[in-house]
Amino acid sequence: FPSHDTEFGTAAHTMVLEPQTFKDRYAVFSGEGTRASKEYKEFLAQNPNKSILKLNEMDKILDMVTVIENHALARELLLHSPGKNELEIYWNDRSVPCKGKLDRYLDSNVIVDYKTAYDASPEAFNHWKAKNLGYYLQAAHYQAYFMQQHMAPAFVFVVQETEAPFAIQVYELDQTSIDLAHEQRNNLLDLYRSCIDSDNWHGYKEEILKL
Repeated sequence: FPSHDTEFGTAAHTMVLEPQTFKDRYAVFSGEGTRASKEYKEFLAQNPNKSILKLNEMDKILDMVTVIENHALARELLLHSPGKNELEIYWNDRSVPCKGKLDRYLDSNVIVDYKTAYDASPEAFNHWKAKNLGYYLQAAHYQAYFMQQHMAPAFVFVVQETEAPFAIQVYELDQTSIDLAHEQRNNLLDLYRSCIDSDNWHGYKEEILKL
């Protein structure tokens, strides 16, 4: 199951990029009870197939949107610049069917990815998010689709903190690092294709390892 932070981030993402679907996907619990209370469980039963947000969480999301609207660069990238939201892409690469879903693709040939984080500082984002969570690999994967059409879009992240004052920082991944991620991605695709063809999924070594 996704963590509470992940669920909150998804709700904020929906409000920013797919506001027209928000009411169909979320219900706001305004009661005083905790998530273990009878009142909350009754509300949950009254809203099947919806994710439940508490009132303070909804207030935070609305405040986050207000901050975006007041941030000139984030506003242009996420709300105003011509482009497509939640763009689904499908293609074949190295004999492997691939797909992706872009938060935004701008007509100016820029991929925009909206992220929420407890800490949006350069130190936190570069060390933890970009390197440990494979965002360079994500950028390379999305770029690969457009490169088949002889395009190489820039890739930017709009990162917003989830606590007041909901500060925003925009990052562009350097192309040198993305190029290295392209090599890693190609190796992974080749390995995946090899596993399919040989029906050998390369588990652990069949031998005793000394610790």
